[in-house]
Amino acid sequence: MTEPEEHEEEELEGAEQLGDAGKRALDAMKARLKAERARIKELEPLAAKAREADEAAKTQAQKDAEAKAAVERERDEARADLLRMQVAAAKGLPAELAVRLRGSTEDELAKDADELLKLVKPPQQQTGTRPVANLQSGALPASEQQNLDIDGWIRDKARRR
Repeated sequence: MTEPEEHEEEELEGAEQLGDAGKRALDAMKARLKAERARIKELEPLAAKAREADEAAKTQAQKDAEAKAAVERERDEARADLLRMQVAAAKGLPAELAVRLRGSTEDELAKDADELLKLVKPPQQQTGTRPVANLQSGALPASEQQNLDIDGWIRDKARRR
């Protein structure tokens, strides 16, 4: 037996001692109890739907919060990348090395850029050689290209065969 049914049997045993007015009141109370239980059974599916709707709304709110957090994270990363690039450009550090800078503030990044520049030596230029002035197509100096006669060169090659 369920718990409510056990209580009803106990009440029936005590009903014999009540008299007519007590029995009528007890019957009225039982009728109300039965009606309330029927009403609860009707409302249980609605309550379950309401709980599901709350969970769905909560889930959507959680999804929105996660999406907002992801956008904020991307924004912060973009700001940090921009600051790294700005510091690298100001210090003369190549863009390829800007991603290696560590720090969260401009001062920390500048200090790290200075330390990185000490470790990275700029490419050394060859000293003592001067580039040839006025290079033209064919990689000959302009003075030698003027003396070059293509037709004469072809005739010379043809005679040697």
